[in-house]
Amino acid sequence: GKEVFIRDVATSHDEKEVTEGLAYLYFFPTGLTEQAVIHLSNEEKSSNYSILVNPLTAKCRVENEYVELEKVE
Repeated sequence: GKEVFIRDVATSHDEKEVTEGLAYLYFFPTGLTEQAVIHLSNEEKSSNYSILVNPLTAKCRVENEYVELEKVE
């Protein structure tokens, strides 16, 4: 049915969320990455999902709500 859009990307190196253009998530030779959240939503922004990136394992977790980067555990 409805399309899904990247709403914004929040990383630990950006001062605010990237809402247009390119967003970068850095991976390091040691296997670590930055803490990041990729926010997805429908066009009306009534349905939101957050992909949370763990900086130690680079594994992702999906939450069915908008989660701010500062609130990621």
